[in-house]
Amino acid sequence: MGVTLLLLNFGAFCLAVAMTSMVARMAHRVSAHSVQTESTPPPSRLGGLAVALAFIIPLGTVIASGTFVVELTALQLLALCSTTMAVVALGLYDDLFDTPAAEKLAIQILLASATWAIGVRIEGFGSLHGYVALSNVGSLVATVVWIVAVVNAMNLIDGLDGLAAGIGLIAVCTLFSFGWVDGHVLLCMATATMAGALTGFLVHNSAPAQIFLGDSGSHLLGYVLAVVSVLSTAKQYTAWAIALPALALGVPLLDTALAVIRRMRQGTPPMSPDLGHVHHRLIRQGFTTRESVFLLYGIGVGLAAAAWAIKAESAPAQALAIAAAGCVVFVAVRFIVLRETRSNPPVETLEPQAASDLARRRTLARTVRLANSLDDLWDALLRALIAQGAISVQLELYTRRPAQWSYGSERRSVRRRRLELPLYSESHGYGVVTVEQRRSSDPVLDIQREVQMRLLADAAVDALEQMAPSLHSEVVVSRLPV
Repeated sequence: MGVTLLLLNFGAFCLAVAMTSMVARMAHRVSAHSVQTESTPPPSRLGGLAVALAFIIPLGTVIASGTFVVELTALQLLALCSTTMAVVALGLYDDLFDTPAAEKLAIQILLASATWAIGVRIEGFGSLHGYVALSNVGSLVATVVWIVAVVNAMNLIDGLDGLAAGIGLIAVCTLFSFGWVDGHVLLCMATATMAGALTGFLVHNSAPAQIFLGDSGSHLLGYVLAVVSVLSTAKQYTAWAIALPALALGVPLLDTALAVIRRMRQGTPPMSPDLGHVHHRLIRQGFTTRESVFLLYGIGVGLAAAAWAIKAESAPAQALAIAAAGCVVFVAVRFIVLRETRSNPPVETLEPQAASDLARRRTLARTVRLANSLDDLWDALLRALIAQGAISVQLELYTRRPAQWSYGSERRSVRRRRLELPLYSESHGYGVVTVEQRRSSDPVLDIQREVQMRLLADAAVDALEQMAPSLHSEVVVSRLPV
């Protein structure tokens, strides 16, 4: 059994490295030879396909061989494979066509209900006073809520390079250890394979990432973790049966719970995106992407240690491990909350002069700044904005005659962000640049691109200031009110 698990892990690792590299190269070629449009989604968000193939192919091959007797019947395994592929398809469709949140939630509930019908279900809860069995309706509700919560938790935590895959790897390894101790064959095989697939994917997904997990990958990872955790609680009647998997998934579940509470207090839909997740807060406090990811890894490891401490039979070991895990989480949270902004602050908080210096050091901004005619300015500005993810650009100058340049389509999409960048100097207003950019899978990247676009607008103002004497006959340089 041990040799088979090692082969599953290594095979999934090699397959994930190869498939991820192939998808990343495809993304590079597409981005190098074509301008992204509304009908061409970024292939770099399709890394979940590589993880899915690296997980399903080795695991399916070993199970189909019939070498090992697993806890589910052949019909259950076939049905579970179908729901897994359906979850991946849902995430892939969302990556490509932006599924509305309500529709996506409805499909998730449907797939979770199908999983319950297959026989993967929470049938009761342990308590200090004994085991409490659930009715069919109660079991269905508990199972659906758990699966939907874990799937969306992994989707929401996927905001930094390597974060979701790394947190998922920690949880997978924890659940593997539970299955090994309990002698659960299918659980061990599934978690060993997923661990190899995630490790191979992290080769290309660690900061700076060459490819993103995407909704297809985060949905798959969340679904597998949810199903495996339910399987790990089967036939266990301890008070901690369902608490241990929840503790192992503590980072994404806690972040999701806080996000829902935060959005409800703000009066926004619970499924609406925002920049209040824990990884966004770390970035705003001055942490780098790598530091933020490893800090959250540390918290995940601490919670996994606490889960193992609870599962241990020795009371002294429980007390020691819980104390150690508590110290790790406490120090990490204090580090997040109290750490002062570093000497390298986030780009949103740069002083105007510092932001101007940053723009001058960038080639694209320098090209915009050195433009000596309006046509040259438009050409340089358009190229620079497209390089920052713009898919629609409109430049309007305050002129005596109509002076307007435009690029891109007028189609609307929920994944577009519209920015209006005024071209104002300290005393004059020259015009406005309207930019639409496609939302990426990383909100932090969207913020960084927006800041760079504003710096490019400042560079355009510098170019217009230099051209001002020759523009007075055409451009109405209106003095701003004091």
